[in-house]
Amino acid sequence: MLARRPSRLLALAAGLGLILAARSTSAQDAPPPAPDAASVERGIALRQEGRDAEAREEFARAYEATGEPRALAQLALAEQALGRWVDARAHLADALERGDDPWIVEHRETLEGALAVILTHVGQIEVTAEPDDAELAIDGEVCPPGAPRWVPAGEVVVQARAEGHVPLQRTDVVVAGGLTRVHLRLSRALPVAPPAEVPPAGAPAPRVSVDLTGLHVATVTVASLAGGALIAFGVALGVREGRAVGYNDCVLVAGSPLPCQDRLGPFHDAASAALGLGIGAALAGAAALTLGLVSLLLDSPSEEAVR
Repeated sequence: MLARRPSRLLALAAGLGLILAARSTSAQDAPPPAPDAASVERGIALRQEGRDAEAREEFARAYEATGEPRALAQLALAEQALGRWVDARAHLADALERGDDPWIVEHRETLEGALAVILTHVGQIEVTAEPDDAELAIDGEVCPPGAPRWVPAGEVVVQARAEGHVPLQRTDVVVAGGLTRVHLRLSRALPVAPPAEVPPAGAPAPRVSVDLTGLHVATVTVASLAGGALIAFGVALGVREGRAVGYNDCVLVAGSPLPCQDRLGPFHDAASAALGLGIGAALAGAAALTLGLVSLLLDSPSEEAVR
């Protein structure tokens, strides 16, 4: 707050100088002022009382009615006193461009000094973005891309948004009297999945349909293999019994197992094969039975489905 006092003192001095000049001119014998001129006079009186906000309204009313550079310059000086730096710069620069106006010519030096003070409080910012059709905003106000914009010096918030992209916001610093360029690159937004449909209250839960065709095929296949294994197990047992009978008959006839050793090996081979086939058949049968039960349980219709 202390750093801004010299600027406000300069603004007050400039305003008072113009007020005194206006008073000295109006002190001469002259016809009563027109209503628009009266607004300027009232604004000057309000500024002498320190009522700058009310004075600004009077100057704005006078300029709207007449379009005179004098009213516009007085409006800018009131805005300077209020710290409305961006408006003060625009209005005062516009007034100084009316170089053929006698009042502006007479007070140009004072007005240019006031503008120099105002420029220590404002700067320019230029914002661009990708994609090119992004909507840009500076301190919440929408602005065209690539166009320098006067803003108060200091921190400003720039924003960009575009359809199908993630909005972006950042803070930049604008230097008084300088130009700050900002470029924003937006990232594409990820597609949003549509919301899931919620069934109405009291509605039965939807039945989940499971295709068990593959499971049925597997069950039949395993059952067939198990049946084949059982058949092989029966054949193996028959071979085993035949081998055993042959071995026993040989021993009875020969009176000794030694001549029957040549039948022992085939007997053991047949017995081992029968044992292995038996185990495989038992496992295959158990698996087939399990798959069959699972298939029947999953495929059985529920009570709600039957209804």
